[in-house]
Amino acid sequence: MKLSVLLQDIVPSLPQTDVEITGIQTRAQNIQPGQLFLAIKGYAANGHDYIKTALEKGAAAVVAQENPDRLNRVIQVENSRRAAGIIAARFFGNPSRDLFLVGVTGTNGKTTITYLLEQMFLAAGFRCGVMGTINIRYNGRHVDAPTTTPDALTIQKTLAQMKQTGITHVIMEVSSHGLDQFRVDGCHFDMGIFTNLTQDHLDYHPDMTAYYHCKKRFFTDFLRPGVNTPRFSAVINMDDPWGARLAGELDFPVMCVSAETAENSRPPEVRVQDIMDSIQGIFGRMHLDSDTMGFSSSLTGRFNLENILCAAGAAYGAGVKPLEIQQGLAACTGVPGRLEKVANPLNRYMFVDYAHTPGALESVLKTLKQRATRRLITVFGCGGDRDRTKRPLMGKIACQYSDVTIVTSDNPRTENPDQIIEDILAGIRETGTSVTPWPDLSNKDKRSIYADFSGVICHADRNYALDAAVRISRPGDIILAAGKGHETYQVTNNGTIHFDDREQLAAACEVMAEQFVPITWTRNDIAAALETSPTTDTRNTALVFHRYQY
Repeated sequence: MKLSVLLQDIVPSLPQTDVEITGIQTRAQNIQPGQLFLAIKGYAANGHDYIKTALEKGAAAVVAQENPDRLNRVIQVENSRRAAGIIAARFFGNPSRDLFLVGVTGTNGKTTITYLLEQMFLAAGFRCGVMGTINIRYNGRHVDAPTTTPDALTIQKTLAQMKQTGITHVIMEVSSHGLDQFRVDGCHFDMGIFTNLTQDHLDYHPDMTAYYHCKKRFFTDFLRPGVNTPRFSAVINMDDPWGARLAGELDFPVMCVSAETAENSRPPEVRVQDIMDSIQGIFGRMHLDSDTMGFSSSLTGRFNLENILCAAGAAYGAGVKPLEIQQGLAACTGVPGRLEKVANPLNRYMFVDYAHTPGALESVLKTLKQRATRRLITVFGCGGDRDRTKRPLMGKIACQYSDVTIVTSDNPRTENPDQIIEDILAGIRETGTSVTPWPDLSNKDKRSIYADFSGVICHADRNYALDAAVRISRPGDIILAAGKGHETYQVTNNGTIHFDDREQLAAACEVMAEQFVPITWTRNDIAAALETSPTTDTRNTALVFHRYQY
C-alpha cells in the first residue's frame, strides 16, 4: 500500500516521495526492507531511540512524534500511538468494517461475558472469534494474550486474519489502558457492553471519575453507525451506579439489563424473575424485551447473574433468538480462572479466581460465604507496581468474609513482597484483627490444632501459602485462591517463573492424600456417629468424608 494512502488525514502534508509499504513494524529489530516503522513511546522502551536502527535495516519510512536528528524518511505526527491504530487499520483493509465487532468494557466480568456471548453466537450459527485476557481464539486456534487489549498492530492484523478465515462476529475485551493508549483506534465497533466500574488502576488514572470518563469514551467515540448497526448499540448493567449514570448520558438507543428491576428508574429491557442461585448454578426466567425464556447456567453468584444478563442482552440485540441464547448459556460450563473448581480427593471445595480488585474479591467471597457449611479459607495477595490504594481495602474485605485469611504474594514484579503484604495488613489491622504467627505444619499432630483455626496468617511465598491452606483445611471447607486465576506464571523481581494456582493446590492435595490413614467404618460406627450428633454436617461426615482421617 502506498505511504500516502496510509497517512491520508493523519499528517498535514503528504510526503513528496511516495513509496510502497510492504509491512508495518513497531519493533526496529524486526524491520525488513520496504516496511514502515512506527516509533512509539512505551513504558519500558521508547521506539524513538531506535529510529536510526530501523532506517539502517531498510525501513521505507518512519512515523514518529519527534525527529531531533532531522533524519530523512521520518514523518512527524502529533501522536504516533494514536496514528498507529489508524495506519494499521488501513494497511490491513479496515477489517472491522466487515465484521460484527462487540467491545466489552468495565472493571470486572469482561472475560466471563466473552465466553458466554461466544457460545450464544456459536449456537446461532455465527462464526465467532474472541480477543480477550486469556487468549485470542477463532476457528480452533488459540494464542496466549499478553494483555487484555493487544496493541493496535496486533488487533488489526488479527481482525484481518479472522476475516480471511470466514469469521463474521468478533468479541473483544476493551480495557481502560487500551482506550487511553489508543489501541482500539481504527476499529469500528457495532456494539458495546458496560459491565461495572469498581476501584482499579488508580495508579494509572487520577481518580474514579477519570477512570469512568476513559470507559465512557468507548461508547462516545467508537460506536459508529454502519451496515451492521443493531437496534441497540450499547448494553449496560444498570445495577452498577456508574452504569446507570452512563445510560443517562448517552444519546443513542441503549439496552439496559438488571437483576433488580424495582431499584431502577427505568424498566430494563433484560430482567429476571424466579431466580434460584446455588453452588450448582443459576436457574430462573429471563425477559428479553418482549420475549421470555427459562434459563439455567452452571455459573454461580450474583455477579455471574449480571454477566449472564449482559451477554444475553448483547446476543439478543445482535439478532440471536431466545432459544439459541438458552442453548449457548447452557453450553458455557465454566471460564478458566473464574471461580474455577479444582478437583481433589480430600472432600474440600477448592476454587481459583482472577479477582484482583476490591469489588471482584467481595463479589466472589460473598458468593462462597453464602454457600459455606464450614470454613472459608482465602489465599490472596496484590500485584506489585500497581494501585497501592486497593491493598488495604482488599485486606478488609478478605477478613470480613473469610474464616481464615492467608495473605501472600500475587505478581510482586519489582516491589518487595513483604511491603505489599504490609500494605494489605494495614487494612486488616483497621478491623481490629491481629495477625497470627505462621503455623508449624510440619506433621499431622501439629496440624490438628488448626482444625478450627480462625484468623489471619501471612507468608510471602505463594506456594507455602497455598500448601498451608490445604494442610489446615478439613472436609467441607472451602479454599479460594484469588488474584491469579488462569495465569500460569508469576512475575517477580528476578523475572517470570512458571506458577499455576491450580497446579499448586493439586500438588498440595496429593501430598495430603498420601498422609491420610484409611479406616473402615462399620454400621455400628455410622449409627453411633449419627446418634451423637444427627446433623446434616455430621451425617455427611460419617457417611462420606471420613473414609480417611489424619
